[in-house]
Amino acid sequence: MTHADPKVQKMHEQLSALQDKLDRNDLDIPPEHERSPSPEPIYDANGVRLNTREIRAREKLIDKRNRIIEEVLKHDPDYKPPADYRPRKFSNKIYIPINEYPGYNFIGLIIGPRGNTQKRMQRETNCKIAIRGKGSIKEGISKDPKYDYGEDEELHVLITGETQDDVDRASAMVEKLCTPSDEEHEVHKRLQLRELAALNGTLKDLEACFVCGEAGHDAEHCPKRALEVYKLPEQMATKVQEQYERDVARVHGGGVVSMDAEYKSFLQELGGGPPPELMGLDPSGAPRREQLPDECKLYVGNLPPMYDSAMLRQLFEPHAKVVHTAVITEPGSGISRGFGFVHIPDVAQARATREQMDGYMVDGRALVVRLRSERGQPGGTAGRPAPGEIDESKLYVAGLTPTVQEHVLRELFGK
Repeated sequence: MTHADPKVQKMHEQLSALQDKLDRNDLDIPPEHERSPSPEPIYDANGVRLNTREIRAREKLIDKRNRIIEEVLKHDPDYKPPADYRPRKFSNKIYIPINEYPGYNFIGLIIGPRGNTQKRMQRETNCKIAIRGKGSIKEGISKDPKYDYGEDEELHVLITGETQDDVDRASAMVEKLCTPSDEEHEVHKRLQLRELAALNGTLKDLEACFVCGEAGHDAEHCPKRALEVYKLPEQMATKVQEQYERDVARVHGGGVVSMDAEYKSFLQELGGGPPPELMGLDPSGAPRREQLPDECKLYVGNLPPMYDSAMLRQLFEPHAKVVHTAVITEPGSGISRGFGFVHIPDVAQARATREQMDGYMVDGRALVVRLRSERGQPGGTAGRPAPGEIDESKLYVAGLTPTVQEHVLRELFGK
C-alpha cells in the first residue's frame, strides 16, 4: 500500500515492520551482558509472574506500534488499525496533602454532595477521576476484589483520559481543590451546601426581603427592619376604626347604626364580598335549596359506583341549568350509595329533563329519574324516602356485622 504523503508512507512501513516482529515473536531482547537490571517481580493471584523480560519487551513493542498508529490516524483518516489495537490511556496522579493539612476536608470538596462535584468534573473533562490510596476507603465498607484501590500508596487522585488535553484540564480542576485557600474553600463549600439542600428539597431561595419587599438582601439584614412597616393603608385603617367603634357601641348598649350597606362596601374594598347568607345563597354560592319547590328536584337512582356530585352535574348540565347536585355516600367510608339529587330552578326544564334522563344508559346501567313531587305515586320513589321524610312502615337497623344475611334478620324480627 502506497500513500501520497512520504511521511505517512514511512509510518506505514514502520508499522508493517513492527507488526511482523510481533507476529514472529521477535522481541529484540539484547544479550545477557547488555541487559539492564530487572525490576522487582510482580505476581498475580495465581502466582504467575506478570513482568518477565519477554512480557516487558513485547509491551514495549506494542506501545511503540500504538504511538505510530496514533500518528497515522491523525494524517490518514481512512486507515484502519489492527483489531488488537487499543487507544492509549493518559493518566496523572495528584497527591493530596493530607499530612500537611490534617483538618482540611479535601475528599469532601472533591467528591461533593452525593458525588455531584466529582461527576461534574468527569463530565466536563471527559476523564475518570478516582480517589485512591491510604484512607480512600472507609472502614467496614466491602471492597471489590477486582478493583485496585492502590492502598500501598499515599492518598491521591488518579485521573485517566483518552487525550492528554483532557487529563490536563481535569488535573487543573483537582489541583485547585487540593490547594488550601480559606476564601475559595468557603465559596466552594457554600455552593456544595446549597446544592445538597436543593437535592434534599430544603433549599429556600429568598428572591426578595419579606420585610420591605426589595431584592438584594434577606430580612435579617434589612435596613428597614426597625421601622414600622406593618401598617394598614390610611383608607383601610379608617374603615377598620369605624367598624371597631360600631362594635363597641353595640356591646355597651349604645345606638346601633344600620350598617348593611357600609359593611358590604367595606368588604368590597377589601376585595371580597358579603357572606353568601346575605345574598340569599347557601355557603357554596348556589341559591338556597329550600327555596325550590319539589317539582324542581330530581331523584336519580341506579348510579354507577364511581359517580360523584361533580360527575352527576356534568351528566345533567347539557339538558338543563343545574344549581345543585349531590351523590349520597355512606357515612365514614364515603362510598356511593348509588343515588343522588339534582336541583333545576325551572319547573318545565326539570320535567323535561326527567323524561329525557329516565332510563338513560350510563356504564351499562339504566338511570331511574323521578321528581320529588312524585313520591308515593305509581312510578315514583316510594321505595326510597327522600331525606328528612319518615317512612313509618320501615325500621333502620345499624351496627350489623358484615356476615349478617337477610334470612337471619327475618328470623330475628319474626319472633
